[in-house]
Formats: sequence, structure tokens, C-alpha cells
Amino acid sequence: MANPQEKKKIVIVGGGIIGATTAYYLTRHPKFDPALHTVILLEAAAIAAGASGKAGGLLALWAYPECLVPLSYRLHKELADEHDGVQKWGYRRVNCGTIGAVVKPADLERAVQQTQMEAVEDAKAEAESKASAKAPAAQPGMSALQASSTSTSAPQAEIGGTSLAVLEGNKPSETGTAASEAPEARPATANSGEKSNGSISNGTAETHPVKEEKDWEKLPKQDSAAVSLLETSTLPSDLDWIDSKLVQSYEQMGRRGFTETSQVHPFHFTAAIAELARSAGVDIRLGAKVTDIRSSPGDGGSSSSSSSSSSATDPGPPSLRIVEYQDRNDGDAVKTIENVTDVIITAGPWTGKLLPRSKIEGLRAHSIVYEAEVTPYAVFTDIQLPTDYVPEHRAKAGQKRRHKGNVDPEVYARPFGEVYACGEPDKTVPLPETADQVQADTAQCDDLAAYLATVSPTLAAAPIRARQACYLPQHVRFGTERGPLIGPTAAPRIWIASGHTCWGIQNGPATGYLMAQWLLDGEPTAADIDVLHPAKFKV
Repeated sequence: MANPQEKKKIVIVGGGIIGATTAYYLTRHPKFDPALHTVILLEAAAIAAGASGKAGGLLALWAYPECLVPLSYRLHKELADEHDGVQKWGYRRVNCGTIGAVVKPADLERAVQQTQMEAVEDAKAEAESKASAKAPAAQPGMSALQASSTSTSAPQAEIGGTSLAVLEGNKPSETGTAASEAPEARPATANSGEKSNGSISNGTAETHPVKEEKDWEKLPKQDSAAVSLLETSTLPSDLDWIDSKLVQSYEQMGRRGFTETSQVHPFHFTAAIAELARSAGVDIRLGAKVTDIRSSPGDGGSSSSSSSSSSATDPGPPSLRIVEYQDRNDGDAVKTIENVTDVIITAGPWTGKLLPRSKIEGLRAHSIVYEAEVTPYAVFTDIQLPTDYVPEHRAKAGQKRRHKGNVDPEVYARPFGEVYACGEPDKTVPLPETADQVQADTAQCDDLAAYLATVSPTLAAAPIRARQACYLPQHVRFGTERGPLIGPTAAPRIWIASGHTCWGIQNGPATGYLMAQWLLDGEPTAADIDVLHPAKFKV
């Protein structure tokens, strides 16, 4: 059992949802004492700069792993109730289902004509709007970003800003133009990156040779248990942003009121939880890239977590740790935090860089964000396209369609006037050094938009607010995805909470809650997560 009177200096590595919730729940634990317990969070870029800011934000009782889901789903509601999550991060219940659609050549021609007509109407409306333009009113829940912001993350003059600048609104870019004033808003991951020396690159989107006519590689968000809950139903009348004439089948996710699905806006949620942790005393340092975790000299051990062979072989009694990091806001100056009692690695796909034995790697996923007000549904699709259909951007480039057979994008209505859509994962581009170096392949984003336009006239006409990519933290053993790793590693005083793949936002609160129990109580009691213990995988 942990000694509540023991002084602790806790360093959390990573400012995504797992790091933020861990920091939050540490400060809310009954045994937390600011006089005894210091919590420092180090983030190489900005809060929610990676997958936590670019995920879909779906919450579900049918998610996995089942040992985490019920606790985390309940904690999401408690957090929303306590901190006005409905307004601050868009917490709400949504309906969920899967559609099977068949698109014929005549449907494509009809869709093009309709889109052209709507474009003319939109141009007229825009001209009228400019004639009587007014300042935008702040939307509910948008206190984290200015009402005029059209980007999913705020551009920063410094890496992450000097404080939680990600919460302060849309700052002017280096050219003096706010992102909201750009002709088409693009997130930092699509139009900015960082060179290895810490300077900002030009951010040109990645392009790679097209592998034409490949099968769609679906990320398994629904496991076999979730698939078994799908029930054949009729297409709901209020799901009016999907063309009902094309839908051949609709399966509802379980019984309404029993198999619950909810959502949050992941960027706003992560940022708000991080701010709550900061206001409770957590020292959050942005632009702090951790490069080494080692034992204090003469303290009984000599291991470094970045060594592939030492993380499980620390000799002697538990030693205090030294955490070394590059301060990217200070010319990459090397700085250290000494006398660290506990290091919690919540670095998402970068966890494997610090703990190679964790076998956690990055899986790139692309997504787009539309500006549209639609009814609250999360829709999984199975779309059959004409065999000769080629998206317009591919045809202009003299390319064929990238995918043969059916395509299965996911699309979620989101709060604050957004619709989020994501496509298949890929491993084309290796994981970069930091989250702000991630670049999107715009052609893959355009594929996603083109496919959804065939079944949704509403989305075909909607402005695209962001084309983006992120890397999901995937725990892989012998080619098979496993659950996240949560708990102490074999290296004394080093903990891990990572590998949540596509359910990080859903399972973030439970992970943070259980880590706080482990650190301050000595064991997690709110859920039985023994199957996720790092020792099971020799980490």
C-alpha cells in the first residue's frame, strides 16, 4: 500500500487525454496533499496536439476493453455534470448505427447536379451575408477557442505556447493572419510541422505514390461483442443528412436507452481537463520533449527507460529518477527534473520511443471536419460504389480510384456545428518526433470526402473545416492488437498508461482514475484491470 505521508514528485510524460486525466484525478484523490505531492506534466508540443485533439470523441458502453468501459463511461457523465461539460466540451447522447448503401452511376450524376445547384444558392447567401455582416456570436461551449476559430487547434508562436495557450483562443500566426481568416482552415498537423532543430517547417502535406485498387483497411472500432448488438431497423426519419434512396440496410446499435452511445468534442474535453488539473496545482510544461529517464547517480540503479534492454532489469532498491527533456521553447536546451519518485508515461504512440519493450507503435489515421449542423448520429458505413467511379481529384491527377470494392468511412455529428469523418489507417509514413510534425496526406482526406459525398448531399455541400491526421497508439504483439498497458513496469518507479488505439477518449477518465489510485492508494480498486498489467507482457 502507498504511504499517504510519503513525499512524491510525479512526472507525467504526455499531454493527451491520458496524461490530462491522470493529472486531474491525482489532484482530486482524497489523499492528495499539495504540501507532499508535486505533479509535473511534460508535453513535447501542445495539449491535445495528437490523437486526443483529432479523434472523433465517441463514447460507448459497447467499446472495449470491457474492464475499463463501464467505469469510464460513468466518469464521463460525472465530469460533465460537475464541470458543465455540455457547454464546455459538448457532452451529449447520440444515436448510433450502421448503413449499407449502394451508389449507382445515375446517383452520382444526380448528386453532382444537386451540389452545383446548392453551390449557386450558397454563393448568393454568402454575398447577402457579407452585405450585412455582423461579428460572430460566441457559441455555447466555445470558451476554449474564440468564436471565430475554424481550426481544431490554435496556432502557436511558440511550441505549445508559454502556458496553456491552447486554451486561450485563436492567436495570430507568424504572418499576422488568424487561421480563421484563411480561405480554407487547416489544422496545425496539416499545414505546419517542426524540423528536428525545433524550427517550424513549411508544412507541405505529404504525398506518396498511389497504390491503386486496394481493399479498404478498416480499423476495428466495433469488436465482435459490439457487432452482436446491431439490430436490423428502418432508417430513422431524422437521419436526414444521409440519402435514404441509397440505403439498402440500417442496423441500430442495440436497444435505445440500453446500449448507450455518447460523445464529447475531444479537443475541448482534453483541454478543459488539463486546465482543471493546472488550476489544482499541476505544473504543465509545453514544448518539453522527454529524451531520457534514468536513475539518480549512486542510488542503487543505472537504468534508462529509453534503453531497450534495461527497462526490465533495474538492479537494487527502487531508485529516484532523473527526467531529462529538451525545452523546445528555449533553443532545445537540455533540462532535468531530479529526485522524481514516479514517472508515468502517457505518451501515446511515442511511448515505444521511451519504453521499447512496450511494443506500442503509431498507426496513422486521417480525418476531416465539416462545418455543418446535423442531427446527432454516429454512422458506420458500408458503401458500394460503381466499379468505374473515380473521385474528381484522382481523375484530375490521372489516377484510378485508390480502393476497390466497398468503402467504410465513419461519420459522426459533433457539437458546435461540426461533422467528423475518419477513414482507414495506414503505416505509409513513420511516426515523427513530435505531434506537431505530423502531416496529412490531403489526397487521402479528399478520398474520404468524395466517398461520403456520394451518400450525403448535405456533406457534399458543406465546407471542410479541417483535413488532418494523427497517430493512434497501438499495442501490438505478434501482429495482433492487444489492449492498453496500465500499471507499473518492471523498471522501478516507472509506470505506463498507453496503447488505447481508437478508444482513448472513451477510456481516458477510467485510466486516469485508476492510475491515481495506484499512485496514492497502492492499488486500483475501482475496476479489475489485471489483464492490462504490464507484467503480463514483460514490460
